[in-house]
Amino acid sequence: MRMLRPLKAVVLVSSLLALVSGCSETTTKDVTDAKANAARLQQAADEALVDAKIASHQLEWRKFRTDAEITISANDSTINYYRNKIAGTGSDRRTMYTKKIDSLELKNKRLKLVLESYPDSTINTWEQFKRDFSRDMNDLSAALKDFTVTTNY
Repeated sequence: MRMLRPLKAVVLVSSLLALVSGCSETTTKDVTDAKANAARLQQAADEALVDAKIASHQLEWRKFRTDAEITISANDSTINYYRNKIAGTGSDRRTMYTKKIDSLELKNKRLKLVLESYPDSTINTWEQFKRDFSRDMNDLSAALKDFTVTTNY
């Protein structure tokens, strides 16, 4: 009977060790699987973020382009209005006004070409393009307003 006690103790300890080591393997495997799942989820989130940025850029570009096209068209109308208006002025003033309006028309056409040639898929240069184009468009609009004041003398 005394022999059975150490044998029971060995069996009991062996069973506990087997149980603990089995749990340890399962826990390690679960942690490894969880890390792999987290990595896959992070990659999917990163891809979704890139897709969202691209979609946002394309939407912003379309709106910017549409607004710019409307402004360019309005500038064309304003230029045509002034061409008709200066046709009735004296030859000295007409020459001066024609040179100014030709210069403004050339700037408007250049802006139209720049807008048409900009590749809408370029995200990296978008902010710089938008800043430069808006500045040039605002300068042209201001020049057209100044031209209005000049022709009213």
